[in-house]
Amino acid sequence: MYLSLLVALLPLSLACSSGQTGSSVEGITLRIVHQAAGAPLEIDQLIYTNAAGNPYSVTKFEYLISDVELSNGAPDSEIVLTETLYGDAVNQGNSSHAFEGLAAGDFDTLSFVWGVPAARNSTGSLPVEYDGMLWPPQFGGGYHAMRFEGDWSDVSPGDDSYALHAGHLRRCSNLAIAYADCPVVDRIDETGMVEISLPISTITTGAGRRWTVEIVIDVDDWMNDPVYDLGQAWSDPSLCPASITPPCTLSFPTMPGPEPQSMMRLNGADVFSVTVSEN
Repeated sequence: MYLSLLVALLPLSLACSSGQTGSSVEGITLRIVHQAAGAPLEIDQLIYTNAAGNPYSVTKFEYLISDVELSNGAPDSEIVLTETLYGDAVNQGNSSHAFEGLAAGDFDTLSFVWGVPAARNSTGSLPVEYDGMLWPPQFGGGYHAMRFEGDWSDVSPGDDSYALHAGHLRRCSNLAIAYADCPVVDRIDETGMVEISLPISTITTGAGRRWTVEIVIDVDDWMNDPVYDLGQAWSDPSLCPASITPPCTLSFPTMPGPEPQSMMRLNGADVFSVTVSEN
């Protein structure tokens, strides 16, 4: 069983986060909004259909976002808002996070990593509050980027759930052999993390101004480009864990499969949109 996460933000010295909105102090409020197919996300409702024609519901959608920063293309111009941010659409809903005391500047790009960057994605690299997002050690350890789960309609009786779990997959093609002992030619190293960079209307920090930056995450787009068919079997069934009765599909399991990890990463390109407004 995974542990519950208790803390959502780790503030850096460059900015402090109150996790609340409504402050009149200059700075930035970051809002994260969850949608499905362009509408507010409804939980545990079998009302969505992905590009593959799979009807589905959402019963879990939690994630880590890293290195949220503003930049303007100039060298060393970045302002890091937060190093690690946890989100839970089902239990926490949409979220708001306030950042104050920012250095003055003009910024036209918002960027972040969906997940934890590979260079520091190792078990124990984050405080214990994030242990609920740990990735299984047999698949490389570290932390999930996303746990996206629900039910879906399938022609096979009894197969009505899916679990899209993305992270940094580090395994041997033969799961009986540890990654460290695996011949290089048999190693699988596939990241489910995504680097996101979004152009925004120019934000001027300092000078008594306050802004709201809203990131919309549309969960439907995690399965739409490339088309992610929940009923599709892995192209290489030999990679299926021995404990799983084949076929391994894109609905479950996904953690040990380089193919679903790669598809989720590629789908991340159009999941996010952003708007900026001045308060």
